Amino acid sequence: YRFSDRGNANVIVSKRALDVDYGPTSVSAYREDEERISVNASQRLGEDLKIGLSGQTYLKQRFYKKYEENPRDVDNLYYGGKASLEAEPFGVVKTTVDIEASKYDIINIDASLSSDNRTRYIYRLLPVIMLSPVDWLDLSQRYEVKIEYTEYSFDENRNFIDRTVGVETDAGVSFPGKNISFDFNHRYNMRDTGSYLNFGGEKRYNRSSEDFRHEFRLKMNYLPADY
Repeated sequence: YRFSDRGNANVIVSKRALDVDYGPTSVSAYREDEERISVNASQRLGEDLKIGLSGQTYLKQRFYKKYEENPRDVDNLYYGGKASLEAEPFGVVKTTVDIEASKYDIINIDASLSSDNRTRYIYRLLPVIMLSPVDWLDLSQRYEVKIEYTEYSFDENRNFIDRTVGVETDAGVSFPGKNISFDFNHRYNMRDTGSYLNFGGEKRYNRSSEDFRHEFRLKMNYLPADY
């Protein structure tokens, strides 16, 4: 649906059925039903600004044919959304920002497996800045902040968190009239994992790992003749 000269939207609804059979002696045969809906919309505001929104949800249900021997029926429920922004405010500067959030529920139907019921949350922030102040210089920097958190429904001390912060910088230098150029790249990544434990009614973060990485790369490009 085009709601304006510079904006459009779409809605997609789908349904899927799957039947998997491994023979009469197998207990792993199952049926799977999935219902999904997604929505996308974008709008350009002037020549230098564009925004976008999208969302999706689905329910996936798996039913094992020999439930008594293999009671692993499970529901998977997902919600997710994304917002994006593209802008060129000063001509030589271009920026993009993506924000994402999602929730994923895993629900085991049989009570004997309910201790493994859990919810997973994912949050991401992805800004990018690109700059070309002169013809012979290109600069860009990309950032990423990502948080993944999983909590189990029936055990408050059983949860996991995984956090990542990354920065990547690129610089390209070329010399007008010369056959040589340089590319520089630097990557920084910090990641830590852990969980929140209950101590005397207070939740405290318990770190299990922490990792820092730096990577540098310098590349020289040379053409012996013009083509």
